[in-house]
Amino acid sequence: MKRCLLIFSLLLLSLTLQAQGEWRSRSAFRFGVEWGYSGTFYMYYHNNYIEATDGYRVDDEGNSTSLKANAYATVMLGADISRHGNLAAYFGYSGVCRNERLFTLALRGSWFWNGVDNNGWFSFIEGGGGINEYFTSKIGWHTRIGGGYRVSLSRVGNMDFNLSYRTCLSHPSIWDDWEGKYVEKRYVRRNNALYHSLCLGIAISF
Repeated sequence: MKRCLLIFSLLLLSLTLQAQGEWRSRSAFRFGVEWGYSGTFYMYYHNNYIEATDGYRVDDEGNSTSLKANAYATVMLGADISRHGNLAAYFGYSGVCRNERLFTLALRGSWFWNGVDNNGWFSFIEGGGGINEYFTSKIGWHTRIGGGYRVSLSRVGNMDFNLSYRTCLSHPSIWDDWEGKYVEKRYVRRNNALYHSLCLGIAISF
């Protein structure tokens, strides 16, 4: 996670320095916040672990199509790299399913069809990593692809409304019904969960 933060920081710094003064009178540097709703409509899981008491292997695999309502919030730090393009790092906290919440760090590339400071439509793609809120799991990943509409509030401020599709892989703790407790990490061989969600969000950036 520390290595990812360092890579993101160096990349954003170099892009910001490159963009400064090339085509804008003001700074190309951006910061902001985004929050919204995510509805997880499909989950696939595969758990494999050693039963602590008897020592036999348990392999459990399945899926769920029931809708799970969650929320998310992120802070953004980035730079406009052209009149239409923006590249930014997003650090956030997100619910993905019942009892599963992640801290996420992602890089997002956005394209504003009418320009970064004008009213108009935009599209974006995002990818990064995530870890559970207790920092006890392996690092997973998540991706988002979507678009929305930007409303220019001032010369430097904007509000975005976006809709996106998100895929997220995490490694949640395994609950053992027989033992009545979570499986210890040393007995876990696999604990993968893949989530598919639709997200509706609002963002403010300066």
